[in-house]
Amino acid sequence: MERQLKSEILKTLGYFSYFEHPLKKEEILSYLAVKTNNYELSNALNELVKENTIHEGKGYFAQDKRYIELRIANEKLNTRLLYLGKIIGQFIRIFPFVKGVYISGSLSKLGAKGKDYDIDYFIIASPNRIWTAKLFLMAFKKLFLLNSKRFFCINFIRSQNYLKMDKRNIFIATEISSLVTVYNADLLTNLKKQNAWVQDFFPNIEIPNSPPEKIKSPRTGVVEWLLNGQLGDKLENRVMQLYSNRTKREIKKQKSAYTEITKSSAAIFLHSPEESVIDHYYKNIKS
Repeated sequence: MERQLKSEILKTLGYFSYFEHPLKKEEILSYLAVKTNNYELSNALNELVKENTIHEGKGYFAQDKRYIELRIANEKLNTRLLYLGKIIGQFIRIFPFVKGVYISGSLSKLGAKGKDYDIDYFIIASPNRIWTAKLFLMAFKKLFLLNSKRFFCINFIRSQNYLKMDKRNIFIATEISSLVTVYNADLLTNLKKQNAWVQDFFPNIEIPNSPPEKIKSPRTGVVEWLLNGQLGDKLENRVMQLYSNRTKREIKKQKSAYTEITKSSAAIFLHSPEESVIDHYYKNIKS
């Protein structure tokens, strides 16, 4: 068991080495692929450090010392960005059909660094209105934020009545597990319940055993009321079709694009790191 635990620690640190990102002990515990506890993990980490297999500094562990220095240097940046991200997220929540707001991407793991950072959001929206929600959010970004992607990056919008992810791999499991709630923690709990398969990758993460709850939308604004009927249905279908046509043209130029354009999922990643991260992970295991 001790040898297996050490091996799994190296795999976990190897996964995050793609992002040059070290982990704290509690973060390692969350992303381990084997069931363990704090005591066993502490012993295994101490032994790996003594063997000079991994490095430790200020509570962070990594296979490369440079990653630790990088995270320490960016601690204040991540604290500021997380605070700012939650403020912006509270603003996002007032948009029509937005029912849940969560910080995702590198910032959700406190891994933003340098000048290349952005604030990514995972949004849960009303059923049959996810594209309408995206339309309002993108219109605001283009008109008032000059299309800035740094502080207002809407990566993924999911329907409130379809939270189960179609893809299942370590990358998706990591992203689900690291979401930071800005608004509506109950919906995030439902998301995790409907994706209990995440425990196949990370058995130390606790997921409620009770079935998903039916959560009523907390509010219905005037715009939502006006677009609740056939007019809203036509707008939703039209917006989805426009995004679909535009994305088909754009992804021809991209090698790493990943999209989900359906009535329940709005995900357009023209530069998705998913395949590269998974490839890096398995190459690291082999080496």
